[in-house]
Amino acid sequence: MDTAISEIMNQMEELASKARLEMDRLTRELAKLENLREDLVTRLSDEGNNEHVRRQLIETDEKITILKKTRQDIQDMATARIRELRTSAEKLRDQKVEKLKRRYEKIAEERDALRDEIIPEAEQELREHLENKKKYDGQLLTITNEINTLNRLDIPTPNLG
Repeated sequence: MDTAISEIMNQMEELASKARLEMDRLTRELAKLENLREDLVTRLSDEGNNEHVRRQLIETDEKITILKKTRQDIQDMATARIRELRTSAEKLRDQKVEKLKRRYEKIAEERDALRDEIIPEAEQELREHLENKKKYDGQLLTITNEINTLNRLDIPTPNLG
């Protein structure tokens, strides 16, 4: 796999992991506040109209609302960033695929040219060269025979007397 794409995927996983940890932490805090809220509601119903308990309940409700919003904001930001990273990885992947496709097409064209044109032409040239070699071999043999015949020819010197 491509290293740039791997790095982006690692960033996505790291971001998701951090977001999950923070959301889990906020969920635990939220659970504590919701338990406190239940206790405050019970106290308020048991004690009647206690202003101090009512104020604590309002403050707890506000904290719960803030924590829920914070948790949602973290999830939304992480989701948006992960989408951005995924889009980047997909774009990078698509670019690499297109580059490889162009390279593939070029190599396929060169292979087809070799198969369809260059190799047949080279084979034809080879046949022609082999025919020329046979012709030259024949000519050399003929010349060698003529040389040998001439070398064996004894040219006598005529006697003048």
